[in-house]
Amino acid sequence: MVPECRHEFEVAALVRAGRWPDACEPGLRAHVADCAECREAVAVAELLLEADRGAEVHVPSAAQMWWRLAVRARLEREQAAARPVVWLQGIAAACGVGVVLTALGQVGPVLSGAAASVASRVTATVPAALPAVDLAARVPTLVVVAGALVLVGLGTTAVYLWVADE
Repeated sequence: MVPECRHEFEVAALVRAGRWPDACEPGLRAHVADCAECREAVAVAELLLEADRGAEVHVPSAAQMWWRLAVRARLEREQAAARPVVWLQGIAAACGVGVVLTALGQVGPVLSGAAASVASRVTATVPAALPAVDLAARVPTLVVVAGALVLVGLGTTAVYLWVADE
């Protein structure tokens, strides 16, 4: 434990009263010049006095604090109640995207078969159309990928708008 100087409280009281260093005894001023604890007490008391002069404290009324706490509690309850709903909406959106991607995957082979059929008929009819048919053979895959990206984008936008309304 750090020993305290017996003049420390007296010096702090003089500073708070505004009588330091002019209205105090010369012996006390000499003591403060030699005593580190008293110098620190003077410094702290002066800082606190300056802070008290410049501080404009506004304490809200009890009714206002009660109202703020009631609003905060209501908001916290609403957020806690909405948390599972938001999670379920995210899970539902992910399931929807999965269903759409699965449907596109099922439609892909049908589109490939249709494109191959069209390509064979076109090449049989017009042999010069062979380069176009090669591109047409890749079209179903491109359509599936582009459709999936569009649906994911639309789904994300829909989920955002749905959540933004709340």
